[in-house]
Amino acid sequence: MSGITRLILNLSIGAKLGIAAGLGVLLVATMVIVQMGANTTTRNLEARMSGQQTIARDAVEVKASVAGMQIAVRDLRLANNSADLQKAADGLAAKLKSANHYSDEMLRISKNPENRARIEKLRTRAADYAKGAQQIVAVRTEAVAAAGGADATARIAKLNEEVIRIARDVTLPIVAELEPLANQIAEVAKHNVEVEAAEGARDMATAEWESLAIGIGTILLLSGSSIFAYFAISRPMRALSVSMEELAGGNFAVVLPGLGRKDELGAVADAVEKFKVVSEQKAREEAAAKI
Repeated sequence: MSGITRLILNLSIGAKLGIAAGLGVLLVATMVIVQMGANTTTRNLEARMSGQQTIARDAVEVKASVAGMQIAVRDLRLANNSADLQKAADGLAAKLKSANHYSDEMLRISKNPENRARIEKLRTRAADYAKGAQQIVAVRTEAVAAAGGADATARIAKLNEEVIRIARDVTLPIVAELEPLANQIAEVAKHNVEVEAAEGARDMATAEWESLAIGIGTILLLSGSSIFAYFAISRPMRALSVSMEELAGGNFAVVLPGLGRKDELGAVADAVEKFKVVSEQKAREEAAAKI
């Protein structure tokens, strides 16, 4: 018998049961902690994926706002009175506000440095586009005011040429930058969603294997505890009970199991052994007295 086995057998029954229960509680607590960690990982993953999906959606919204700004600029160029100019200018301001709103939301969510730089550039260039559009507003306002005056045709034609120049040199180049920027932002966000999904799948697989391993360990521990309780406690107690019945029947030659053990069974066996010795001695004295 190894030293470890002897040490375990010499522990009290309460200590043995306490150790088995403690190990079971430890394994169950570990399982709970692993599950909580997996739940936290899942929630964080869902939050990150939701954020990337929001960025992709907001990038599309910015593109739509920029398209609305282009329509407003077209309306500015076609306006022939102050009311139409004001309406187009208000539409331009509303679309710029929408683009800024979605850009700010993307900046709040995005953690990717490169994508944040693209978003900031997108916001800045949208503002630059609005400034260029304001130049068109000023020129068109002057053209509307010049209508009906002396030499109006030549002046309006010259102002229209200035509008065309502003569009060619200022607003159109900015538009050529805005759409690719928005597309890049959306593509990066979609790629990040795929990366997060793959990472989440790996984390979930790891958590499942950990839970399975701990579950198997718990089953083995409980099974081992039951087997240990049978062989180390229940069966020795039954054997001691049978030996005590033989002793009660007058068989003083019976060997009591459990002698030498340091636990409660050993204590009971030692006490019964003392009783057996005393009873045997008393029986001998009675037999001698009869003789």
